[in-house]
Amino acid sequence: TSQYTKLVLAPHRISFNILREAPDERSYTKSFQNVAILLEGEFESVFKNRLNPEVTQNPDFKYRDLSKETKMIVISDADIIRNKVNWDKKEFYALGYDRFTQRTYGNKEFIMNCMHYLLDDDGLINARSKEFRIRLLDKQRIEKEKKKWQILNTAFPIALVLLFGSLLAWIRKRKYAK
Repeated sequence: TSQYTKLVLAPHRISFNILREAPDERSYTKSFQNVAILLEGEFESVFKNRLNPEVTQNPDFKYRDLSKETKMIVISDADIIRNKVNWDKKEFYALGYDRFTQRTYGNKEFIMNCMHYLLDDDGLINARSKEFRIRLLDKQRIEKEKKKWQILNTAFPIALVLLFGSLLAWIRKRKYAK
């Protein structure tokens, strides 16, 4: 998650009335929470010490107490791989598309990268990661530093041109005054 994260216990009532007021930044104290995790290694069977010895020792079943070296990705919300659908209009939206903000998030790319990693397609991941994307700006920081950057981007170039112009005029005056 971002640095502006707030944790609430479930179930939690949500209302559109919260949009009428500016959020209190002091309540967003739990920044950078994990919402997905990669697990690698050998995993113990959930059936260990629960099955009959007839089953565990039968060569036809090929039962194991411990898995082979493996990896898995656990994601906190299954909706990350669910397309939104408007059944009234029979509209199907792309994976990661938010119809209210009309923005497409990186759900598809994330799931594809997870699948390629789990399938050991490292070369494909390296080739795909060469795509550059512009990151979203921090809106709170923009509001705080807006005037500073506006002044810097307008006044500094003008001051620089005036400084070089006066320096060149002074040099020319000294050179040709003799």
